[in-house]
Amino acid sequence: LGAEVIKIEKFPGGDDARQYQKPGDGALPPSFRMINRGKRSLALDVRTPRGKAILLQLVREADVLTENFRVGVMERLGLGYDALKAVNPALIYCSITGYGRTGPMARTGGFDLILQAFSGLIEATGEPDRDPVKPGVSIADTNAGILAALAIVSAYVHRLRTGEGQHVSTSLLQAAMQQTYWLAANYFSSGRETQRLGTAHSLIAPYQVFRAGDGRIVIGAGNPKAWQGACAVLNHPEWVDDPRFDHPQRRVQNRAELERLIEAELASATVAQWCARFDAAGVPAGPVNSAGEALEHAHA
Repeated sequence: LGAEVIKIEKFPGGDDARQYQKPGDGALPPSFRMINRGKRSLALDVRTPRGKAILLQLVREADVLTENFRVGVMERLGLGYDALKAVNPALIYCSITGYGRTGPMARTGGFDLILQAFSGLIEATGEPDRDPVKPGVSIADTNAGILAALAIVSAYVHRLRTGEGQHVSTSLLQAAMQQTYWLAANYFSSGRETQRLGTAHSLIAPYQVFRAGDGRIVIGAGNPKAWQGACAVLNHPEWVDDPRFDHPQRRVQNRAELERLIEAELASATVAQWCARFDAAGVPAGPVNSAGEALEHAHA
């Protein structure tokens, strides 16, 4: 958003993520370069008088400070919000923790994997007849960053109006549990846990990955118009009135049979051919790309 960002790393050694390398990586891992591109960097030992003095000098000129230590660490270092507010009353101070700043587990440390597991995301991910799996991306980490940025911008609006800074915070747990919306709705309304369904949706069918003649395709025919269009594209208009599939709830109840029938038709053509047909009929569908295929796509 145009901010000048100075990343404070530990001294000596710097950020541990500088060492998160895969075989074949260069001196600085691609993952570190991706996340930290455009930032300036400074290594400080804030436990020493000189390191602390340098940090306080930066705070006097800063709009925002973001920290992700365990609860209480910044206070023990003399760098908590109250201490830095005395240096810069307009400072926006953002804390990102593992479990939040209040509650019985507030001082517990945690990483993305731990909080995805704690929140229920991992238990709800994967195929129904196999062990649960971690989603392929760091949902808790990245979503916590988005929530923190939203909190900072909101605090900045407040500061523009009042001149006052604020202490805002989020956590990996909050960021992970925010993503359990469907799981939470199901649990609070019925007391039931959402079962793992692979790529399928607990409330909508067909809305998942299917096998086609040369690969995999996603079809999203969740509403009546899209369902009717999909039946026409698949050369089975009679499915619209089939008692197994003539209502959204019955399509969910008979998902396995519906999947079998759809895949039998999809086997006759390629993913590209089916995508073109569904698109022409106004039915949302698309290929299951690898990350590389998506990144190299002309539209991306």
